[in-house]
Amino acid sequence: MLRTLRYGAWILGLTIIFSGCFGKVPQMQYYELEALGDKSGFQTKARNMQSMDSNKNLKMRTISWEINVAQKIASKKIAYKNNTNSIAYFSKNAWIEPFSVMLDSLAQKIAINYGICNDTSTEHLKINVLDCYFDTQRESVFVRLLVESKKGSAFVVKEELVESGGFIKIIEGFERALNTAFLEVFRKF
Repeated sequence: MLRTLRYGAWILGLTIIFSGCFGKVPQMQYYELEALGDKSGFQTKARNMQSMDSNKNLKMRTISWEINVAQKIASKKIAYKNNTNSIAYFSKNAWIEPFSVMLDSLAQKIAINYGICNDTSTEHLKINVLDCYFDTQRESVFVRLLVESKKGSAFVVKEELVESGGFIKIIEGFERALNTAFLEVFRKF
């Protein structure tokens, strides 16, 4: 009986000691990408572009596009690289929806800001998102797109330095890189 009490005391003691550790499961943080607003000057550029277009018969430009995202970054996981040979994913941070879905929505918002409508037309773009990740060694976000159209194809590569200040600065780096990449696509094609 004394032996049973000792084992019971040990089990009770260990349970009390480790109960605080087991209850603290890390919370997942979710992030969403937005089209950049006035503070970055993107909407001001859009207004200037629209006023230039108003001098050209007030036409809104229409193009159609499809966005294909590489399988390694298409999910809700936010990618990063520690070295040049492998992609890893943040364990406590994720996109609010699959990256492929979010990019389509982001492209729509950016296009509208620049007077471009995604509609069936003679001009069709195939936007292949080959890479989009945070490089931990260079503290930068990298975006690499391959854009194909009847006019030809082109690589669009963007690198945005990430300021220190927490994970939200990494997300802001993703937003700046993707906004400038899509803007370049819509201007070139």
